Amino acid sequence: MFCPNCGTPKELKCNKCGTVILDGQAFCSNCGCKVKHNTNNKKGYKTLIAISASVEAIALIITGVIFLPKLLIPVDTLLEEGKYIKAYNKADDKEKVIAENVASYLSKQSADSLKTHHHSI
Repeated sequence: MFCPNCGTPKELKCNKCGTVILDGQAFCSNCGCKVKHNTNNKKGYKTLIAISASVEAIALIITGVIFLPKLLIPVDTLLEEGKYIKAYNKADDKEKVIAENVASYLSKQSADSLKTHHHSI
């Protein structure tokens, strides 16, 4: 049984003696009084389902907003940013990423060599 307003589970008690009534029980196990089941039970359950669905939808939207842009970053952008491992993992053309990585490394080595040579003069 669920609360018709918020959907939280709640116990059904005998109107006569207050004994807890189990789901589906037609008579109180203590005093034998006929149990009056709340007809709003389905409404509470539907409310609980609606709340759960809303929370799941919001979680999916938040996940999409956070992670989808990262998934849509083009390989060329990752290469420009120097994120070679991410570019390699995402690329269809793995050789292009390796070539870009090597070219960047050699370019940096050349620049460092020129700086070192310039300082020693």
